[in-house]
Amino acid sequence: MQKAATEFAQVRPNQSLLLPTFLFTLGSKNNYTENGDHEQEAAEDYDPANLQIWLYDKPDIRIEGKILGFDEYMNMVLDESKEVSIKKKSRKELGKILLKGDTITLIMEAKKEEQN
Repeated sequence: MQKAATEFAQVRPNQSLLLPTFLFTLGSKNNYTENGDHEQEAAEDYDPANLQIWLYDKPDIRIEGKILGFDEYMNMVLDESKEVSIKKKSRKELGKILLKGDTITLIMEAKKEEQN
């Protein structure tokens, strides 16, 4: 992680390391033992490559997809994206999209889809 953070800082010296750190830790959960030791293990219910994004102006809609890239304004390019309606409990395939950063409220891991 330190090497990746250093390389990012060299390429973009004035940028925050928060988002790359966030992307690095996706797909893991933290466990603390009784003596304070810290362990990380993969979370079984989540797909680290797939993100769920909550939208600022549409609280009942979520966007899920795999992140291809982002910029300093948090504009994101997502692939294999889906629009998930919370109220209707439906999904709509969108494909590759550009999501503007000012519409993003929250970024989290998306749960793995059930395979029948």
